[in-house]
Amino acid sequence: AVEVEELSESVRVIRLAEEDAIANRDFVLRWSTAGEETGYGVLAHRGDDGGFLTLMIRPPAAPADAQVMPREITFILDISGSMIGTPLAIETDLVSRSLDTLRPDDRFNIVYFSSGNAQLFDAPQPRTEENVRTARAFLRNLTGGGGTEMIAGLERALAAEHDPGRLQMYVLLTDGYVAEDREILELVRTRRGAARFFAFGIGSSVNRALIDGVGEHGGGFSQVVLPREGEEGRRRTVETLFDRIDSPVLVDVAIDWNGLPVEDPYPAKLPDLFAGQTIDLVARYTRPARGTIYVEARCGVERFRVPIEVELPEWEEANAALAPIWARWRIEDRMAEWQGATPSRRRGLEEEIVRLATEFRLVSRFTSFVAVDESRVVGDGTPLRVFQPVETPEDVSFEGAVGEVPVGSAVEVPSWGVAFQNTTARRVVVAVVRPQGEAAARGVRTGAVLTAVDGTLVHDLRHLEGLLLQSGGTVRLTFDPGGDVDLPGPGA
Repeated sequence: AVEVEELSESVRVIRLAEEDAIANRDFVLRWSTAGEETGYGVLAHRGDDGGFLTLMIRPPAAPADAQVMPREITFILDISGSMIGTPLAIETDLVSRSLDTLRPDDRFNIVYFSSGNAQLFDAPQPRTEENVRTARAFLRNLTGGGGTEMIAGLERALAAEHDPGRLQMYVLLTDGYVAEDREILELVRTRRGAARFFAFGIGSSVNRALIDGVGEHGGGFSQVVLPREGEEGRRRTVETLFDRIDSPVLVDVAIDWNGLPVEDPYPAKLPDLFAGQTIDLVARYTRPARGTIYVEARCGVERFRVPIEVELPEWEEANAALAPIWARWRIEDRMAEWQGATPSRRRGLEEEIVRLATEFRLVSRFTSFVAVDESRVVGDGTPLRVFQPVETPEDVSFEGAVGEVPVGSAVEVPSWGVAFQNTTARRVVVAVVRPQGEAAARGVRTGAVLTAVDGTLVHDLRHLEGLLLQSGGTVRLTFDPGGDVDLPGPGA
């Protein structure tokens, strides 16, 4: 729940209510746009950090296109361990509801993944009563567990048999708990062709960067489905999906800046626009100016070009948030280039990212907020590493996400950059993996169960410590999942 304070007719201050102060879920603020005519708005800010502007476009409600291509919709379900319980129930319910909304001439299929992947039908099937019954029975019996091999699941969906005469649509449902965000987004961007991806984040604390990125790179849209929204929220989500894909789409959207001193607009390539959405563009400007820009787009077979009067002030203290918003877009753009850059180019990009993040006070891959307490010294002053517990996201199964509930203190092996911990089932799991350590370099992952050392089964942490003391120059550890990993002996 939120508390809303009305400062004026056009200004509201929104705060999280005190009873919702536990930080175990995302704060999501939803609002709707109103009006039947196309709406445009421009805000600007110019201060010591430069000039910035945002252009907002709200499309009008429009009738459906007279000629709608038949569709082929593939639902891609994440059934990994972190989806056990409420998230899995929500995603299967969403797919079941969606089956009722398909057109008679639509075709559909279901692909699902965890540590492996599979699909319901060999090929997409028409929406017949028999096929819908088969799909619903399958969804009722679906259970979660295992890892999250999302890339393999997406590749299976993309490589499956498709009808080229139909508009291909992929609906991804996941919490996004993966480590290969950038690889997944690159796969969606380069392999989708003319298909569209619609991403639904299921849960109270989803990976928004991945969910939103799939919608952006996939030419569709993204949305988060919160467990607290209940039955009404799920109904609204399905309606939103099919209202948008049934509605005309504004495509080939472009901005003619008409000579105004505007630079580095983001997103650099404007997305297609589904009815009910908005386009929010942010850019910087180099000097004060006034003029007319033009928004160009196509809706169905109709093209239009709309003039918008713009004033770029010499000084404007309001709308200061535009500066860090633009900087965040710029950093993401630089990071995308950094991924495929040469070592020498990467150094230059890193310097630019650090400069932007420092100037606009943002967290990035190369910067973070660090508080150093210099008021006292403990011990000899050597930094002490402390494991800091955090809340498990609301409605996420700890056992499903991590494996089992850990108990007691963790034991770290510094030379490997890894810490182990007992679980309630008296097994040993990987509690922490340091990014630059030997274990990380050899693919050891948090949550994996350590089953054996040099072929000897591990019973608990004390037993593990004894086995490591007896080990030689190289130790063979067996993980589930992960298999055998060879590491230098802790004392080597």
